[in-house]
Amino acid sequence: MNDHSILSAFGMHIINDCLIIPLNGDMDDKDALELQKEIMEKVKKTVTKKVLIDVSALRLIDARTFSVFRHTAQMISMVGAKTVFVGFQAGVASALVDLEVDFGDIHTAVSMEDGLELLQSMAIDFTLTHHNEKIISVNPSTDLQKNEWTYE
Repeated sequence: MNDHSILSAFGMHIINDCLIIPLNGDMDDKDALELQKEIMEKVKKTVTKKVLIDVSALRLIDARTFSVFRHTAQMISMVGAKTVFVGFQAGVASALVDLEVDFGDIHTAVSMEDGLELLQSMAIDFTLTHHNEKIISVNPSTDLQKNEWTYE
C-alpha cells in the first residue's frame, strides 16, 4: 500500500510531527482492525512519536471495537510513540463504562488542543546511567526548553 492511500483511507494528516487521525461515521471491529494496520504502517514510515485519534464523530463504539483501539495504542507505544484519543462523546463513554471494558492505560482528552498539549507533556524521559546509577535525567518536552538537566 502506498503512502497516499494510507493518508487518504482514514484522512490521516501529519501536523507538527503528530499523526492526526479523524474518524468519521460508525466503525465496527473490522474497520478498526484495518485502521490499526494503516496506523502502524504510517507510524513505521514516519518519524512521528505522537498519534492523536479523534473519535468525536463516532456515535457508537462497542466493546470489541474499543478493544482494537486499546490494542492499537499499546502497539504504538511499543514502537516508541504516544497515543491520545480525543472527543469521546458522553454517551459512548458511559456505555463503555457500563460494559466494564478494560481501559488499560488509554490517554484521553476533551479537545484536539488538549490532546496535543497532553502528547507534548508525555515526551519520553531520557535517563543516562552508569553501572545502574542514574547520572543524567532529561525530559525533552520541558528540560531542554528550560535548559535544565538533573545531574546526580
